[in-house]
Amino acid sequence: MGRADGSGTMSSGHGRWVIALVALSAGLIGLIDATVDFIAAPGLWPVLWISLVPGLVVVGLLAWRSERLRQAADRFGRVPVVVAVLALTLMLAWFAALLVMMGLPWAYTRAFGNDWQTVQPMRSYHVSDRRTCDYRLAGKLLEHNLRGYLCIDRGTYAQYPAGPVTARLTGQRSGLGMAVEDVHLSAPDQR
Repeated sequence: MGRADGSGTMSSGHGRWVIALVALSAGLIGLIDATVDFIAAPGLWPVLWISLVPGLVVVGLLAWRSERLRQAADRFGRVPVVVAVLALTLMLAWFAALLVMMGLPWAYTRAFGNDWQTVQPMRSYHVSDRRTCDYRLAGKLLEHNLRGYLCIDRGTYAQYPAGPVTARLTGQRSGLGMAVEDVHLSAPDQR
């Protein structure tokens, strides 16, 4: 069956759902990235990346078995279709991985974690970046953070600009990591 215009192609809402799902995933990732300060437990990221691989294989196989993709391969050739399937699979996997890697461990930690506080030597610095925060805090503890830094506000940075600081981080802690709720900076310890 074809469309009324005689083109012989089927009209389907599946493409709109895929676009909506990708847009929703991108929006959720942006929201999580902008609002969540989560420091993952050592070893969490490699486990999640390794568990992503079977999902990639399954999604790729399901996509390849699609009749539409076979028709597209007949029309455009196998190489462009394989490249498109791999690119789409990796893009969707990246969105899903970031959502799972950032959102779920953070939500679990906030719901079931214990109160936590630590004092760490860190470094404040400024970066002009339109995508994320301009004022940042970096240190050894943050090496397991997906971004490698915590955002701080302009006023806090103005008190302790570009240099070593002592940071008191408070929040919740679970086996998956630490959800940072508050950051207080002070002058570095002079020992």
